[in-house]
Amino acid sequence: MRVTHRIGLSLLVGTFTLGLSLVLAVESAWTVREGAARMELTLQQLSAIQAVEGAAAAQRRAILEGRPVDDLLDRRMADLAEVGLQEEEADGFGLAEDEGKLHALRGLNDRVARGSREALATRARLLDAWHADEREEVRVVVRALEADLTQLVGSTAVVVLVGAGGLFFLTSTLLISVRRGFDRLALAAERLGSGEFDAPVRVGGWDEFAVLGAGLNTAMADLGAARADIDRLDHALTRRNEDLTVALEDARTAQQVAEAASRAKDAFLANMSHELRTPLNAILGYTELIQEELLDLEHPAVRDCERVLDSGNLLLRLISDVLDVSKLAAGKVELAPTRIALRPFFDELHSTLEPLARRTGSVLRFDVEVDGDVEIDGLRLRQILLNLGSNACKFTRDGLVVVDAWRVGDDLVVSVRDTGIGMRPEQIEVIFEPFVQGDASTTREFGGTGLGLAIVHRLVDLMDGEIHATSEEGRGTRFDVRLRTRWLAREVRASA
Repeated sequence: MRVTHRIGLSLLVGTFTLGLSLVLAVESAWTVREGAARMELTLQQLSAIQAVEGAAAAQRRAILEGRPVDDLLDRRMADLAEVGLQEEEADGFGLAEDEGKLHALRGLNDRVARGSREALATRARLLDAWHADEREEVRVVVRALEADLTQLVGSTAVVVLVGAGGLFFLTSTLLISVRRGFDRLALAAERLGSGEFDAPVRVGGWDEFAVLGAGLNTAMADLGAARADIDRLDHALTRRNEDLTVALEDARTAQQVAEAASRAKDAFLANMSHELRTPLNAILGYTELIQEELLDLEHPAVRDCERVLDSGNLLLRLISDVLDVSKLAAGKVELAPTRIALRPFFDELHSTLEPLARRTGSVLRFDVEVDGDVEIDGLRLRQILLNLGSNACKFTRDGLVVVDAWRVGDDLVVSVRDTGIGMRPEQIEVIFEPFVQGDASTTREFGGTGLGLAIVHRLVDLMDGEIHATSEEGRGTRFDVRLRTRWLAREVRASA
């Protein structure tokens, strides 16, 4: 708010105080000057009285001693002239009467000199009267001086009282105005603290408190608008929270339903896989018996038996994969760590993968830098590496498949890499999901259900390990598996 051309309370107080001070100063100066003039005149009168009294006393002594007194009047006039009194002003001191009294005393002195007692008594009465007149003159001057002093004190008291009254009135007015302003501001602050933004401060006058009150009213209005916005947003947030709560409950219900369905699915797959494997094993067993009999007879149907066995074994592997995925999802797979020798383990793995590599025209190479015994679930480790190795051989035509193994601390690290068809980045992100393969053409060309890598990933997690995949389309794929193991001291067998 702009306060241009607004007279502040402090400016008004300063102006009024300055004006009152000037008035009091002028009044005091005038009163002091007038009192000083009167005091000066009174002092002159006292000096004149002193001079006159001195001369009068000299005259009385001269009369009593019988000396001449003619020149005493001249001396009194000279004394009065010294204190600045003119001849007409000297009449006020009774010089003319004194001259008559001197002539009367001069005649009485002559009679006293002739021995007249009556003249002596008359002269004494005359001197006493003269002395009484002089004392009366002094009292008159003193009373005049006292009156002047009283008037001066009264004038000063009036000036002081008027000034004090004005200052008291001004101070009282200022304090009342300030008190009212503070009361209004305190009430506004109390309302502001209690959240009453719709009760503005009563603004009146043109002082600083009016400016503060107007500013406070503006602030309260802004706060009220902000409070209304907050209430509106809070109401909307409450509604949103209620909607989210309902949605969360629906999601929880849906999750529970999905989990129940997943458990039912896993149980169904586990049961169905078991039911399917039992008759399939019987079929494979009887087919092998028939194949052996036909081999002895050199019957041409031996080739058909081989096809039946290959298809049956493939179906058995698929059923086993489904069963493993179901068990892993249901948390029913438990590890069984045993002591295994790594060198024979990798030799057996090489023997298993070699036919698969030859079938696709690829070269299989094992670079194993570890030797010794470890405590690990050998069955699950073989399942992991067999899945990775068989995939590498299956997706590599006339290329190279390499299996590396080395030790890092207490961890066993195995890398399976190939120069096969590779994968795109978006395929790498989903290869560990169940029933997922690169694309439909891959499934048609290479077959499979997309469960192998899902089983590998879950087994690695179960064994508290890590697996990473990198690939480049058209150049090959690499899988790195890191498993925690406990390395054991090699057993020394005594010779017979």
